[in-house]
Amino acid sequence: MKRAIVLAILVIGVVGVAAFAQCGCKQPPPPPSTSNSPTCYTAVWRGADVHFKLNVPAEYFFTSPTPPTPLITGWRVERLDGTVVFQDLFPSVPKGVWYEMVWNERDSHCTLVTPGYYRIIISTDSAGVYTTTIKIVAPPSCLVPCQVYPRLASHPCSAPCGSPYIEVLPQKVAHASLSISISIPINCGGCP
Repeated sequence: MKRAIVLAILVIGVVGVAAFAQCGCKQPPPPPSTSNSPTCYTAVWRGADVHFKLNVPAEYFFTSPTPPTPLITGWRVERLDGTVVFQDLFPSVPKGVWYEMVWNERDSHCTLVTPGYYRIIISTDSAGVYTTTIKIVAPPSCLVPCQVYPRLASHPCSAPCGSPYIEVLPQKVAHASLSISISIPINCGGCP
């Protein structure tokens, strides 16, 4: 009985170590900063949807005269040089600030964009235009088969006090899982 349990634990340990070894690779060093690299950004994995929304804090409405609730008239994604990669406009029916936008990291021709820095810009009807920067990072090739993605290091900009800002929501990345089930029949000897 004890041998079977020890053997099962040993087998599970060997399989776990072998599976972990297949996914064990080092991340490449971060590329050197260039003079036009932003100082604050949110890093996201390439190929995953980017969820974001316009966050309007309560302090925004404490000014006098009370400003109207901003409505979103559209959003776009640009490269840092100003080239528009993708845009979505709501000219006839603006969206409320509760509206969550999603960019699938594709351009207007449905091609996946290259890794790098991109600027998300949200336009409103009464509160102006708001921007934030994201950095799309390609996962190391040795992690792709395992679908194990470590958390990326971001340098988010601080939220302005009393002003609306774009909030990039946490990425929903599928993680791999392994399930092993072992059953050991136990015979009591004297049982019928």
